[in-house]
Amino acid sequence: MKNQSGFTLIEMIISIIVIGILAVVALPRFIHISDDAKIAVADGMAASFESSIKPASSKHVIENKKGFIVIDGSIVSFRSDNEIKSYPQAGDSRACAELWNKLTEGERASDFEDEYIHSVFYEKTCEYSIEEQIFTYNNNSGEVVRI
Repeated sequence: MKNQSGFTLIEMIISIIVIGILAVVALPRFIHISDDAKIAVADGMAASFESSIKPASSKHVIENKKGFIVIDGSIVSFRSDNEIKSYPQAGDSRACAELWNKLTEGERASDFEDEYIHSVFYEKTCEYSIEEQIFTYNNNSGEVVRI
């Protein structure tokens, strides 16, 4: 008599069905977790940008409010409408992207719509879009707000 080892066809079918049921149950939870992760990444990037505003403003005060500061060889402007302001300034979408790039490290911003971090400027406010998450930077108040 021959001794066979392995799975029978029925055992294989039942295993595949069980794995399929587990996948159907787990997939929505995984999708929800990945959405939460995208939101957390965008929030972290916004917090990084926000935390760079105060040190830049402090450096500007320490350097006697000349209207600009130099950070890592890049000029950050504090001038708007021929006045020196308390917070870093941007006058258009491209300047918003440049401000992001000068104050933060990591992902680069651009005023092109298909970029990962997309910037738009309106009414003294820079709006940044990251993974469908939007936050704004107000040039007048230095405030960063998630929308």
